[in-house]
Amino acid sequence: NKMRQWLIRLGYLRVEGDLVFYEDRGDVDLLNKSTFSRQKPGGLVFIADAAPAKVQEAFTYIALNGSQPVIVMKNNGFRNACSVLVRFGMLALSNSYYFEPVFKSSVPAEILEKILSCATNEDSVRISINALKESPHISAAEIGDIVSQKYSRKWSATSKLRIGGGLRIWAKWVIASQNANQIIAPPGRISVTKDNDQQPLL
Repeated sequence: NKMRQWLIRLGYLRVEGDLVFYEDRGDVDLLNKSTFSRQKPGGLVFIADAAPAKVQEAFTYIALNGSQPVIVMKNNGFRNACSVLVRFGMLALSNSYYFEPVFKSSVPAEILEKILSCATNEDSVRISINALKESPHISAAEIGDIVSQKYSRKWSATSKLRIGGGLRIWAKWVIASQNANQIIAPPGRISVTKDNDQQPLL
């Protein structure tokens, strides 16, 4: 997979045996630096491309059913959620293109606690939290613009709106949980299947 090899060489993924982990080393792999001499070092920004409830649902699916092929998770609507989970270090992508659980728990409360902790450690989420605390009615586009400027990204207005909206959802969840001194139900829509009688939270 060319994209995976690029990410490894750019220092964004780490390979251990048959597993691939997210790891932002902040620079390119010096062994392949000539290949990427035009690439500019820098961190990958967490863009919140899946809501907390969807991320929880995706991890719970794997925790209960075991390692899953990428294509299965994609077909079940979990592609972006799995991307978030790999970034959080809760899943790893094997060389055989299976999502493997790294975080070993199927207890809902423990899963949510881990997801919330990982999100709180993301710089873009913390920036969004600060923005919301300073201006509770700040728009999604404004949050996207703040994060874009912080990381020197040239996002389009549409991207700022989308990313800012996602980050605002995560930031509000973190703030609400902190204010309640407990983890509240994660926002976002989940899949509705025959085996799942849960309703969307938002």
